[in-house]
Amino acid sequence: LDDIQEAHKANLKDDYQFLYNEALTKKQNDIYSNWVNEKIKTTYIKISDECSSCSFLKTKGWIK
Repeated sequence: LDDIQEAHKANLKDDYQFLYNEALTKKQNDIYSNWVNEKIKTTYIKISDECSSCSFLKTKGWIK
């Protein structure tokens, strides 16, 4: 713990770096998710039998 701030509504003057980092992280995650969704369409992967029943694979489009 380096610093303690009193509770307040976020504003650009006091919280610019925090808000900037949050917005940057969201944008990076969105770009990464879009890239993965595009690659799913054209990438072949072999899924072992023990993992083929995983619901994640069906909901994200890995198994067609």
